[in-house]
Amino acid sequence: MDVSLLASITESRQGGQNIVLWDLNKKMISSTLKQPHSGKQVSCVKFMPGEPVLISTSEEGNSIKMWLFDKGQAVPRLLR
Repeated sequence: MDVSLLASITESRQGGQNIVLWDLNKKMISSTLKQPHSGKQVSCVKFMPGEPVLISTSEEGNSIKMWLFDKGQAVPRLLR
């Protein structure tokens, strides 16, 4: 079964923002990336079409991060 994910940005209680990954097949949260930009605001999240890669940006932190979903893993790892 293929996993269909949706990424959203939520406010963190510690300041900054989290990225929440939703499993659309199970209709529940799959995983959460807590403060992926070190407490800075996340500007945008986007999946690369046809690739197991999520890109997140932070204008405040002046950074772009690529997250890779390894086969069978629900939580992505930082690629670069």
